[in-house]
Amino acid sequence: MAISIQKHQLAFDIMKITLKMEQMIEHAPNSKLYNMSNVDYTRYMALNKRKCEMIDELKTLMNNDGDL
Repeated sequence: MAISIQKHQLAFDIMKITLKMEQMIEHAPNSKLYNMSNVDYTRYMALNKRKCEMIDELKTLMNNDGDL
C-alpha cells in the first residue's frame, strides 16, 4: 500500500472539484441543479465528467498498487 504523490494529488483535485460543484448548486436558484442556467449546467456536467475520469484514474492506480 503506497500513497504516491500522484494519488494524493488526484484525491486532492477530486475534492476540489466536488466542493466547486457543491458551490455551484448552492448558487443556483433554490439550490437546485435543474434551476441552473444552461451555461452553468453545461459547466457543472463538464466538471462531473472530469471528476469521474479522475476517480477512475485513482481507482486504477490504487488497484495497481494493491490498495483495493
